[in-house]
Amino acid sequence: MVCDRLEKVNEIHNINLHTLGSFCDFEPGYSPEGPSSINFLEDNKTYVIMDSKSNYHHFLINLMMPALMVLEEVSHEGLHFVLCNLNLRSGEENFDNLLIELLEERGISYTQLNNSEFTYLNAKNFIPINGADLNTGVPLLYNYLLNKYNMVTETPNKKIYISRKNYSSHDIRVDNEEILENYFIEKGFQIVYPEDIPTFKEQFELFNSCSTLAALSGSGLTSLIFLQENQKVVEILTEVMVGFTMSDHETKNIIYGIHDHYREMALLKNHTYLVVLNSEKQAELVKAKLDNIEL
Repeated sequence: MVCDRLEKVNEIHNINLHTLGSFCDFEPGYSPEGPSSINFLEDNKTYVIMDSKSNYHHFLINLMMPALMVLEEVSHEGLHFVLCNLNLRSGEENFDNLLIELLEERGISYTQLNNSEFTYLNAKNFIPINGADLNTGVPLLYNYLLNKYNMVTETPNKKIYISRKNYSSHDIRVDNEEILENYFIEKGFQIVYPEDIPTFKEQFELFNSCSTLAALSGSGLTSLIFLQENQKVVEILTEVMVGFTMSDHETKNIIYGIHDHYREMALLKNHTYLVVLNSEKQAELVKAKLDNIEL
């Protein structure tokens, strides 16, 4: 959700972004003075404070959608975005600039900060952001991109499987994804590695031409919102990291669980949403289950 439905926090608060859990951790009053604090206190400005997220899914849900909602609902006069930790990812990630392009297109001023350079922000007249209402955010983002890229939608005809085979992660979601790739190729699917698509425009155009999208649970499946309405989505439902705790010895303990984001987004787009369970994380078992559905 967008914190407090875009309601401004008028009093001075200190904001600490170096926390586990929600970005929206802020307390009344000034943070400790010194080089670790940065002030955003002008009375004639409304600050939108956004903390960049770790992947494609969170970028779209936690930054792009809320930014579009703010620009839709809040007066642009005096509006100023504070973007923390944006554009610090490796070269193959191409999506962060989309937010900068949006602000520059709308003539909105912004400040970029590196979280490693400060501990606290002192702010007043600010809107803290932590995610978006999908019912509003999904159509806003889709229509914004249609207009941005001057898209003329044509009848979708591509069947796409999003592969994680070349994606390095601590989180193994299937034992041999090449088996699944070969299976989908035999079914007439195109294998797509999103990290290899040079621009966001090409990525949007590709998925907008897709009639059936299949993938293991993961951020790449967020691209289902770029499909035209009433298409088909096949989620190979897999436990993913949903959080972590820190032990007394500062060891990170990962918590796994099932997300329902993709089902919710698929239903918002009126897609036919199909699930294949991947409890064992074995490709051969997934193949057998896929044979029971119509691709």
